[in-house]
Amino acid sequence: MPTPTTLTFNPRTHVYRDGRKHLPSVTSVIGSAEDKSGLIKWSAKMAARRAIDDAAALSRKVRLEGREAAVAWLASASDEYRDAAGLSGSDVHDLADRKARGEPLPEHLDRDVEATLNNVTQFYTDYGATAVASEVRVANRAVGYAGTTDGLLSIPHYYGDLPVVSDWKTSASGYRRPEFSHGKHAMQLTAYSRAEVMFDLADRTEEPMPAVNQEVGLIIFVRPEGYKVYEFDLEPAWPQFRRAVWNYRWWKGAEALGRRVELVAA
Repeated sequence: MPTPTTLTFNPRTHVYRDGRKHLPSVTSVIGSAEDKSGLIKWSAKMAARRAIDDAAALSRKVRLEGREAAVAWLASASDEYRDAAGLSGSDVHDLADRKARGEPLPEHLDRDVEATLNNVTQFYTDYGATAVASEVRVANRAVGYAGTTDGLLSIPHYYGDLPVVSDWKTSASGYRRPEFSHGKHAMQLTAYSRAEVMFDLADRTEEPMPAVNQEVGLIIFVRPEGYKVYEFDLEPAWPQFRRAVWNYRWWKGAEALGRRVELVAA
């Protein structure tokens, strides 16, 4: 039975709160614990490649717009590559959600989006899956976090009676090399599976999280060219996620640990 909630979410700042208390998002907690050394090297590689492949454009940038503008242009290489290579995940999530609820879709869809949605439908058919809930906002007050999972799926033939927490991924790089993010995905799914409540921003209510499968979760990589399903063991990831929440909060308060001291002349 839904009851009034104090949980809120600001989509502009991506901040969750329980009343005045800040609840870090699942993705923020994981991001603070993630080893980003590989990402930094990849971004540097993209900038270096742009500098070599587009040396004439770089020279023109420096000459006409200045050094800082040229640096910013080089720094944006990785973002532009990522955006060009990846389908808009938010669009696919929204349309897949509407399709799962039987709502009408736009008359004219981008060809890649339409192909991706067809693969979403194919996944549902192949696995005998049905959507129990989509775009579910959840929170765990005891541990202290909140987030949004793409869906709870019923797949009784493979995973029994309990719904399985799932998340859709649409990036090209993730589709090609998903193993680079296995730890992150396991932590993400285990956090959602162990939420205490679901909450609705529209009517400002919450209700207890239904019983879900806390042993296995799914990441579904879906692209115009097909889909891939990966299942993740959630129990080993739960203690690690709890440590990540503690670590996140420790670093947020670390500035208070040090202070400047000055000698006062007698």
